[in-house]
Amino acid sequence: MNKTNQKQEEKQFSTYEIMERFSSMQEDTGKRLKEIERFLEEVRNRLFGTDVGFAQEVVTLSHLKAGCPYDSFSEEEAARHGTDILAFVREGGMEIGKISVSVKRTKTWSSEFLEQLDKNITQDKSEWGMLVTTAFPREALNDTIWTTYTKERRMVLIVKPQFATIAYYAIREIVKYQFMLRRELIRLEIIGGQKLDSRRSLNED
Repeated sequence: MNKTNQKQEEKQFSTYEIMERFSSMQEDTGKRLKEIERFLEEVRNRLFGTDVGFAQEVVTLSHLKAGCPYDSFSEEEAARHGTDILAFVREGGMEIGKISVSVKRTKTWSSEFLEQLDKNITQDKSEWGMLVTTAFPREALNDTIWTTYTKERRMVLIVKPQFATIAYYAIREIVKYQFMLRRELIRLEIIGGQKLDSRRSLNED
């Protein structure tokens, strides 16, 4: 093989190798662009589309955790189409009650919001509920924090997202008071029972 043919073959091989590498780079670029498109679509949905409620839940959850760090909060039920946030009120390291928190971010109010919260409270076996929403019912006397009742006559708070922590703390104090009241009633019942037993013993003697 003369030097001229050898150089031509090397040149051809080099060109083929370059084309292969260029094709591979195009494939990689295409994959990366698709990944970027998927990521941007997810961001767009969370900010403006179908997952905007999810974004609001995250914000509300972070605010509640910051305002009441001793309580614990769960989103597990939300994945099963249940309560968006289930709060476990804790005092002295002990769970003393639960609060069901529903988060809605819509432009218009729907009575279904309260119906769903009512179901959540029953499923969670909690006694109190809070609805965090940007839309208030027409009969609300204000659009900041408003108290209303569900069909099951449960009192709940409807609150704008920026006041969620304040409203939660208010319900938390009620839960705390109820727990202390129940504990005191149990104590009085025990004392009353002991006194009754003592009287019976004296009468028998």
